[in-house]
Amino acid sequence: AGNPPNPCGAPCFKRSWEIRNMEMQQQLAALLDVSNPSAFEQMIITLTNPTNEVRKQAENLYTECKKNPNPCVQQLVQVLRKSAQDDARAMCAVLLRKVLTNPPETTPDNSQTTVSTVWTLLPENVQAGIKSELLQHISVEQNRSILKKVCDTVSEIAAGILESGGWPELLPFMFQCVQAPNNLQKESALLIFGQLAYELTEPLQQHFATLQGLLASSMGAEAV
Repeated sequence: AGNPPNPCGAPCFKRSWEIRNMEMQQQLAALLDVSNPSAFEQMIITLTNPTNEVRKQAENLYTECKKNPNPCVQQLVQVLRKSAQDDARAMCAVLLRKVLTNPPETTPDNSQTTVSTVWTLLPENVQAGIKSELLQHISVEQNRSILKKVCDTVSEIAAGILESGGWPELLPFMFQCVQAPNNLQKESALLIFGQLAYELTEPLQQHFATLQGLLASSMGAEAV
C-alpha cells in the first residue's frame, strides 16, 4: 500500500506561509518603530556576529528593513547617535552612507520618475533631521574611526546638494570646527573639505582663503 494521502495539502502550506509572513511583518514593525530603536540596535550588533548563520538572519532582516527607507534611515541615525557600542555606531555610519546614496530597494507605486537615490526619496523634514543629527554627532563622537565614517557620509550627501543650496548650515559648521579646541573636530572639518574639494571646487573656492587663514591661526596657537 502506498502512503496515505496528505489530509492537509496545499491549504496547510498556504496557512503556514501566512503565519510566517505575519511573524515577519510583526518583527519588521518592531525593528522600524522609530519611538524605540532598541530592537533595531540589536539587529545592527548582530550584523557583526562571527557566526554565519546568526549574521545571515540579521542580514535578511536588514534587507527587508531597507525596503522601508524612511523609518530605516531614521533608525540608523538614532542608533548612530545613541548607542554605547562602538561597533554599532560604526556599522550605522557605514550603512547610512550606503542607503542614502544608493537607489531604493523598491520604487514607490506612485512614482512617475526614476528615483536616483534614497536621499531624494525622503521627505524634506526627514532630510533636515538627518543633516542636523550628523553635524551634531561630529561634535560629540570621540572615536576617530567612527568619526571618519560619519564625515564620509556627510561628504557624499553634501556632494549632491551643496551646489544647489541644499545644506546652508554645512560650511559655517565646518568653519566652527576648524576653530574649535577639539582636534577631532578640526580633523573632521578638514576631511570634509578635502573630499568636497574634488566634487565642488567652484562653490568652495571662495572659502579656501578663509580656511587657510583659520588653519594658520590654529596651528600657530598650538605651537605657542
